[in-house]
Amino acid sequence: ATDKRELERDADDDKIKFAYRRLAKFYHPDVYNGRGTLEEGETAESRFIKIQAAYELLIDYEKRKIYDTEHRVNPMKVLVAQMGLKVDPEEEKRILAREKKASMEYFNNTLK
Repeated sequence: ATDKRELERDADDDKIKFAYRRLAKFYHPDVYNGRGTLEEGETAESRFIKIQAAYELLIDYEKRKIYDTEHRVNPMKVLVAQMGLKVDPEEEKRILAREKKASMEYFNNTLK
C-alpha cells in the first residue's frame, strides 16, 4: 500500500470506502508488517487513527462540504501531508494563508 495515492476531489462514497478499507487493513495495528511510510516515532496505531479520522470527515457529506469550504484543499492531500511529507513550517504557513485567501475570495464572489 502507498499513502501517496489521492482521492479525486469529487470521489464518491464507494471510492472513499475502498481507499479507507485498503489503508485501514494495511495499517491496522494487529496486522501491520512494517512496510509502510510511518514517520519516525509514529506507530501503526496512530496512523490507523488518522486514517479513521480522515474517513469520518470524507464520508460525511456535511462535514466534507464545510471542510472543503474552509480549506479549499483536498482532505486526502492534508492527510497525506500529515502522514509522510516533510514541509517547511514557514512554507506551510504561506500555503495555508494563500488557500485561506483564495477561499475567502471565492466565498465573497459567490455572494455577489
